[in-house]
Amino acid sequence: MFVFRCSIIESRVTNRATVASNIEQQTSHIDNRKSKNKPSIMINYITKAVTKMFGTKSDRDIKELMPYVEKTNAEYSKLRNLSDEQLRQQTADLKEIIKKNLAKIDADIADLKMEIEANPEMSVDAKE
Repeated sequence: MFVFRCSIIESRVTNRATVASNIEQQTSHIDNRKSKNKPSIMINYITKAVTKMFGTKSDRDIKELMPYVEKTNAEYSKLRNLSDEQLRQQTADLKEIIKKNLAKIDADIADLKMEIEANPEMSVDAKE
């Protein structure tokens, strides 16, 4: 009976020692994580400071695009009061202006194509 009680006491002591070592391992793991987080906390502060100085990527993109948005809004305010028929007429007028301005360029391209077709033995460098 005495031997049985001694073995029970030994097992309890062994269990307590095991539990104590497990607790130490867990707390040391937590301490390691805390020390590992210190550099990341410092990096967070640096990142926030740089972001405040230069802004985020989306802020810079918005700042770059705002002049175009303002121009678009100005044109919209001019065209808002026009009827559908007036808009169609302005579109036709604009197409005619573009056609007139591109007529010379289109003629030059057509002349170059005819010259290339007339001289099939022309070198590639001369064709360009």
